[in-house]
Amino acid sequence: MSAPVPPQLSRLLQAADDVSRSRAWTAFLEEYSTLLIATARRASASHDAAMDHYAFILEQLRDDDFRRLRTFAGEGRGKFTTWLVVVARRLCVDHHRRTHGRTPTSPNPGITESLNHVARRNLADLVAGDIDLERIADHSGAQPDAGVQHLAQIQALRAAVERLDTTDQLLLKLRYEEETPIGSIGPLIGMGSRWQVHRRLKLVVSRLRDELEAEGITEA
Repeated sequence: MSAPVPPQLSRLLQAADDVSRSRAWTAFLEEYSTLLIATARRASASHDAAMDHYAFILEQLRDDDFRRLRTFAGEGRGKFTTWLVVVARRLCVDHHRRTHGRTPTSPNPGITESLNHVARRNLADLVAGDIDLERIADHSGAQPDAGVQHLAQIQALRAAVERLDTTDQLLLKLRYEEETPIGSIGPLIGMGSRWQVHRRLKLVVSRLRDELEAEGITEA
């Protein structure tokens, strides 16, 4: 006998149009994102790796019209949350296998690489004009103490990002690290329109800029 299908999952799989599907996905994330994030963290050695895993889990759960979720609805046994954790763990393993073999360029990949990864990608565009993060990220030819200052600045940036809630962190990652098109981001994180994504990005950028300026990081 199949296990009962949770109402959030049932509404998602029965959604008849894009609007209702988007709303149902938002409700599904509100119910289960904490569980999925915790699973991603347990499978990860760092915060950045956990966010990578979490983004991959969401992408795969949505893939092919929620094919994996429909599997539970069709033949699932046991508690849905237990089944979901098992699936999420397997997806973390899949993601690790897909990315395994990338050689870190930093002698301390647990700290320095992840910090530089945040700063060197398109996240620099967030505060262009007010705070030159490209200049922060590239300290070649600077003063002798620039290396220490550079690390402190990048740590401040990373700390500011990590103080954001998980959805906003994922929003930044998808847009500025993975260069995901705006139109593809909304469905992943439960935002119904491109306008909502643009507006949220603007608010997050403003908060990051304010926090960095409060740390004394301004354009040289």
